[in-house]
Amino acid sequence: MDAKLPLLRMNAHAVTPHEAAIHRGRQLEYLSVAWMLVEAGMGIASGILAGSIALVSFGADSVIELFSSAVLLWRLRTGALRQ
Repeated sequence: MDAKLPLLRMNAHAVTPHEAAIHRGRQLEYLSVAWMLVEAGMGIASGILAGSIALVSFGADSVIELFSSAVLLWRLRTGALRQ
């Protein structure tokens, strides 16, 4: 018996569960990017004001995480993650 997965409705067209998961993943990644932008800005600014290399490094680490998130968003948008 060939069991088919039900299609979900999103924005007035049928969406597979895989497409819905990709959409949710992009939403979560955008939230992560926003958080890391705040984290990087606060860390670097606080480090400069306090004269702390550790805080500046913490902020710089968040910038590196931003690059990682950008790659994941690119992969999610181009469909590089297949079923």
